[in-house]
Amino acid sequence: MKRKGFTLIELLAVIVILAIIALISVPLITGVIKKAQEGAAKAGAIGYIKAVETQVAKNAVDKTKGDITEGTFNVSQLSDKGVAVKGNGPEMGNVTIEKGEVTSCALIIGDYTVTCLGNGEYDVTPGNNLNSIIKLGDLVRNMLNDNTTYGNYTFMNGSYLKGVQNENYVSFGGHLWRIMGLNEDGTVRLITQEGIISLSYGPGGSTGYSKEDGYIHYWMNNDFLNNLNDTKNIIKESQWCLNSTDKDEIDYGTSNETARDNCEGGELFNAKVGLITLDEFNLSRSSNINSDSYLLNNDYFWTLTPLKSTETGAAWLVTSSYYSTEPGNVKFINNVRPVINISPDVVVEKTEGTEILPYIIK
Repeated sequence: MKRKGFTLIELLAVIVILAIIALISVPLITGVIKKAQEGAAKAGAIGYIKAVETQVAKNAVDKTKGDITEGTFNVSQLSDKGVAVKGNGPEMGNVTIEKGEVTSCALIIGDYTVTCLGNGEYDVTPGNNLNSIIKLGDLVRNMLNDNTTYGNYTFMNGSYLKGVQNENYVSFGGHLWRIMGLNEDGTVRLITQEGIISLSYGPGGSTGYSKEDGYIHYWMNNDFLNNLNDTKNIIKESQWCLNSTDKDEIDYGTSNETARDNCEGGELFNAKVGLITLDEFNLSRSSNINSDSYLLNNDYFWTLTPLKSTETGAAWLVTSSYYSTEPGNVKFINNVRPVINISPDVVVEKTEGTEILPYIIK
C-alpha cells in the first residue's frame, strides 16, 4: 500500500531546512536593502548638490530669483531660490556654498542623514542626526562666549581660548588637535596636541624662521600638509606674523596692543601651516608667572618668534620645565606643533570634546 503525505520527521526536517535558509538569507537580504537605501540617500544628496550648484550659476545670470551668495542655506531657503530636484531630494538640512560650490552639507533624505565630507566623499548614517552635529565655527563661538568656563584673549584681531581647557580637543586628518579660537576672518585656529616631528629651525647660520630654506616651514607646508590627504582642502591660506623680540621685552601677556593686533614691527607672510608666536603662548596663560595654559604639553616646542638681530641664531621655545619660555639655538632639534586655520563651516560631530572623546570633523 502506497503512503500518502509526509511523516512527522520529514516535515520537521523540511521546517529545519527552511529555518536555516531563513537565518542565512534574511540578514543578507536586509543588508542588501540597507545598502540600497543608503545608496539612494547618497545619490539623492549628490543630485541635490548638483542642482544647487547649477542653480547658483543660473541665478548669477538670471536675477529674477536673486543671487545665491556664499554662506550657509537651509533646504527651504534654496527652494525659494529655484533649487529643485526630481525624486529623492532632502526634506530638511543645510548646505554651505563657497565660490559657487557646495563645500559642506548635512541633509535628511528618507531615513538617513547625509553629511558631505569634502572631495566627493559622503557619510550616510541612519536617522535624523542634525541635532548631533554642529558647524565648527558655531561650536567655537559658543566656547568664546562662555567666559566663565573658557576665558579668552585677543591676538591679530582674533579671539582665542585662555587658561586650562579640557573640552577643546578635536580629531582631524589623523591627528589630535586643540581648538584655539576664531581668527579675524572667522576661520578656526587649531594646534596639534603633540609635537609631530622634531626639527631644527633652519640650516647653520640661519638667524630665524625662514620661508625660503627653513626646515620647519618647508616640512609643514609640504610633507605635513600633503599627509593630511583629502582633508587638507578645508585648510585656508592665512597670514602669519613673524615678530621677533628680545629677552627684556617679554612681559607674559601684556604686550603692546598695536603690535599684537597688526603685527607692528614684524613681518606678515601667507602660508597654510604655521606655528604659534611667543605672544600667543604668553597670552594664553591664566596669570603671569608659570601659570597653566592648554597650550602646554610637558615638552619643548618651537614658536614663530626668533630673537632680534642683536642675538641672532636663536628662537623662542616653550619649555617643559616650570612651563616657561627660553631662547634656543636654531640649529638645535625641538618639537614642531603645526597650527592651521580651517573653514568655520565644516561640520563636527558633537561629543564631550575631551582628549578621550574629542569632537570629530566629519
